[in-house]
Amino acid sequence: MRALLFFLLTSSVLFAEDYPPGTIQLTPQLDLALRPVAVEGLPDRTLNLPPGFKVKLFSKEVDHGRFMAFDDSGVLHVANMNTRDYGYWTYSDKRNGSVLAFPDADGDGRADRSYVAADRFLQPHSVAFYKGQLYVADHDMIYRLSDNDGDGYYEERSEFIKVPGIMGRSSEHVTHSIVFDKKHDKLYLHIGSGCDVCREDDPERATILQFNADGTGRRIYASGLRNAIGLDLHPITGELWASGNGHDREGIKLPPEWINIVRDGSFHGWPFAYAYRVWVDFTDEEYKRTVGPRTRADSALVERVERPVALVGAHLAPMGLHFYTHDQFPSQYKNAAFVAFHNGVGHPDQPGYKISALFSKADGSNARIADFLTGFHTENKGYWALPVGVISDGEGHLYISSDRITPAIFRVEYDPDQ
Repeated sequence: MRALLFFLLTSSVLFAEDYPPGTIQLTPQLDLALRPVAVEGLPDRTLNLPPGFKVKLFSKEVDHGRFMAFDDSGVLHVANMNTRDYGYWTYSDKRNGSVLAFPDADGDGRADRSYVAADRFLQPHSVAFYKGQLYVADHDMIYRLSDNDGDGYYEERSEFIKVPGIMGRSSEHVTHSIVFDKKHDKLYLHIGSGCDVCREDDPERATILQFNADGTGRRIYASGLRNAIGLDLHPITGELWASGNGHDREGIKLPPEWINIVRDGSFHGWPFAYAYRVWVDFTDEEYKRTVGPRTRADSALVERVERPVALVGAHLAPMGLHFYTHDQFPSQYKNAAFVAFHNGVGHPDQPGYKISALFSKADGSNARIADFLTGFHTENKGYWALPVGVISDGEGHLYISSDRITPAIFRVEYDPDQ
């Protein structure tokens, strides 16, 4: 399998890399020879992984765990979007969203306990650490917090960046993702659209914003991004990559979801087009009403859309995007991107509820994608967990959060001798 994977990644003639604008070509798939393994700590559950990998339950002490981050001491922190007492997309005026911490002091791959590191949030989705401070992305505010007494609870709190919040519309996107570019002292922030397909009246909707790390220098970095929820920086080039969710009303197979490089000033199609300059179906009465006749300016914007690095099946809802930079996994995974797919109603050849590995050259060319972890969905019993966040620790173990059905955090390890 390793030899085959190496050949696929180094050959430029096995698949056609070029295809014309206005067409769709899903990214070729690799087979990593997945086989079922028992989930340690979760009786009667199995997941499918490549040979040599195992998975264990890291913790179930979470309600709706979303994105994750490690502090400088190697303690995993998770944005706990709300409690089980409230609906998935509702929140309480009691502000009972939180950030939970999961120390593993004995190093056995299972959290020793969980505790509240920060609280009084509405719908926290993304967390990050930068220069010893904790940053939390709520639906309407990015907060900056400090733990001045070193007890693990971040008691000092300030409103860092105000962002567009809940508008009360159908199909709006209320979560925000943050990532720091530590080399250049920048912060990137994802803001989703306020609708499925429409002309926004707020220019910061459906964008990625860039800031200086101190919160100044606010500007639109890239646009035309309906819901670019997964963000990470490529470990070789330092370029920003994102995973994006497509619109809702073109059937079960359209539009494909995508993973792409997001460059300064780039436009990515929404609300006019998707994939590689494929126009949205404006014969749909709803889309015709919310967008209206297309203009020369619309067409000029679409002409700027670059071919995405990768296209996958529709409605898979890509969430967390994480580049793997460690050596704990076999060498072919070095600098590959792991992507969490939160849904699974898309293309029949690409079922969801899984973690995929995206292999490509550093510039995004020659992309190939492979199922890496599956089994959250079973044909007869539906799905039993929904992956959201994905991250690795300092030793190279992979962590996956699930926010529904089985709220939990899983840890993937590699053991060539098992």
